[in-house]
This record gives sequence, structure tokens and C-alpha cells, in this order.
Amino acid sequence: MTSLCLTTVCVTVLTLLCGAPAQAQDKKDPIRLFNEASGLAEKGQLEDAVAIWLLVQEDIPDKYKPVVQVNLGLAYKKMKHYAKAWHHLTVYLKAQPKEKDAAKWLKQVEKKLRKTHSQVTVNCAPADARIFVQSTDTKQSYACPLTWWFEKGTRPIRVERDGYKPAIELLKLEKAGQTIARTVTLQSDKKYGHLVIEGDGRAVQVFINGILEGKVPFRRKLKAGPYDVMVGPPGKIPWKKRITIVTGKTITAKPDVAFKPKVVIKKDPVKKDPGMVSKSRGGKDIDGPKWWYWGLIGGGVTLLAAGGATTVLAIGRNSDLADKYDQPGATDAEILAYEEDFDSEVKPLANVSYVFYGLGGAAVATGVVFAVLYYANVPDDTPAPIAITPMPGGMAITTTWEF
Repeated sequence: MTSLCLTTVCVTVLTLLCGAPAQAQDKKDPIRLFNEASGLAEKGQLEDAVAIWLLVQEDIPDKYKPVVQVNLGLAYKKMKHYAKAWHHLTVYLKAQPKEKDAAKWLKQVEKKLRKTHSQVTVNCAPADARIFVQSTDTKQSYACPLTWWFEKGTRPIRVERDGYKPAIELLKLEKAGQTIARTVTLQSDKKYGHLVIEGDGRAVQVFINGILEGKVPFRRKLKAGPYDVMVGPPGKIPWKKRITIVTGKTITAKPDVAFKPKVVIKKDPVKKDPGMVSKSRGGKDIDGPKWWYWGLIGGGVTLLAAGGATTVLAIGRNSDLADKYDQPGATDAEILAYEEDFDSEVKPLANVSYVFYGLGGAAVATGVVFAVLYYANVPDDTPAPIAITPMPGGMAITTTWEF
């Protein structure tokens, strides 16, 4: 692998990342650091470039992480750290399986490793433990499970996870070219307990001994002992308590500030129809359409009265015509004149009276029926204002007037 290959990849990535937003100019920005490392690699300062790429590999945006891995793989290959080169190229190919160049580089590295190394796969219990390969930088850890290449001899690996005792596994490799699998099981550290803080509020922070540790809902494994716990959203009075963690036990807290405030929904009072009135009858509130059935009845009576008035007018007018034309020996011309005057003066009045009688009677009947049906629900010991009463020879409608 020539330095030209590594330089080409770095320059390509540098061009892509330079289009990042202006916020990338921040000194802590991983993209800016990546670009600096790429520049160092171009100058041949591979160890310095690798140190920076390892620093930013977790923090750089996901779409650029494969690029970091391929650069690490190529840099380690150039430095002849073939085990590390194999690891990073393998990680890159998992994200970019169709990259033919990377596959070719990986085969070249693996061919060299098989001559002097053995391939070891380490599994962990629990599965999310971290592995430290002692033949490399002791500060650099790898996710479990891990496949690595070791030279022959006794090679230690260290496995760690919070809440468990660290374990060291000694690999005895007698010759190169072996393929070995190991499982490292960690023992629980009995000096730990759990702190659980329940809640569903937004931005409710949890401080332990004055240090921000997270937000609710919160769960953390802690060493046994006392802790000053503070919970609350920014800008509000926090909940504070000294909590003692007991070995092997879970301490749960449910502070009020950790929960969303309950929303009290105020219901508007029920607005009654303007035509509805409430009467208390026999201890029972009755809401009823009092005005409109009385309106129907009253309007019907008015129409009936108007019909009676038009009838009286029609009878009076007919009487006047009779006095005028109904004389002994009336001629045909006089009879014809009487009929014409009757049709034009008496008959319209009579027709109007019939209409008034029909509408008025219907209105009265409708109002009475609805009133009777409504007051059918009134308690038996309370007289309704309208009722149908049996009478000798038939039925009668009776009313009770309220003032």
C-alpha cells in the first residue's frame, strides 16, 4: 500500500467535509479535527493523524464514521500495525460491503497476519462489555464481541463493564495461523446498588453530588453509600434529598417535580336553551319547553278568534246582501248580481275564516299534545298544568295556571 492511496482517500474526504456548515469552525468540532488529521496524514505524520481520528471516531456524524474507519485502516497498514489495520478495515466493510478497494486491502493485511498471528474472537457476558487489548494502547477499548489477531505467546486481554469486576483472560498461543474463540464472563460487583428516579416531565435534570448525570426517567448503578440527589427542570425550585444506596438493592424516588403538571380542565356551565325552564316538582328538577307549547296554544287560540271574527264579518255581509237582493219578485239580473257580490264579498271572508280555524285548531292541538307528553314525567304527587281528564261521555283537557 503506497502513501498515495492514503493521501487520495484523505484528500477526497477533506473535500467532502469542507462543505460542512460554518459551525464546524468551533475548536471542538470533530469535522474540523478530522480535516486537521487528514492534513497531517498527507505530510506523513501518521501517528498524529491516527491519534486525532481515534479521538473523533465516536463523535463525528454517522455518515462520516465509515470514512474515519477506512483512514484508520490505511494508516495502520502503512505503519505495519496489521492487527489494527485489519480491525478498522473490517468495520469499514460492514458499513460499505461493496467497496472493492477496501476488500482488496483487507485481504492483503490478512495474508500478512496469518504468517505470524492467530485469529481470536472474544465474546463477553454481559454482551455490552468493553475489551482492552493489552498488546495495544491500554487506553483504547473495543466493543464486545471482538475479533483480533495476536502473535504467538501468552497474550492478556482485559474485559470491563460498570457494575462488574474487571476480568483478565490469558491467551496461550503456541503457533501462528490458529483460529480461537473465547468467552469472558464477568462477576457482579456486590458493592453496587441502583438508583431509579421516575418521571415523565421534559428537561427534568438529575444531579448527583452536584454533577449533572442525566434526565428522568433515570436509572443508574452506583456504589453503595450516601449521595446528594437534586431533581428539577431549569429555572424551578428543585427537589433535594440525601439518598443512601444499599448493596444489591434498588432505591426508587418519585419527586413531584419530575412529572408533568396535571392539567385541570374546567368545564363551562351547561347553557340551557332560552326556551327551557327548570321547575322543582316533588323534589325533582324538571327542565321543559314551557314557553313554546304555551305559545302554540296561545297562537292557536288567537287564530281561532280571528276565524270567529271573519265568520261574523262574512255573516254580516251576507245579511246585508240578502236585505238588498232577496226581495219578492227578484229578476234574474238581480239574482245574478247577488251571486257576483256574494262571491266577491262574502266567500273570501268565509274562506279566510276556514283557514284561521284550521291553523288555530292545529296549533292548539299540537301545543296540548306536547305539553301532556312532557308533563307525563312529572312525579305523580305534583299536578301538571295540562292534563287529559276523563269526563262523563268522553275526555276533557284541564289546565293548571301558574303565576
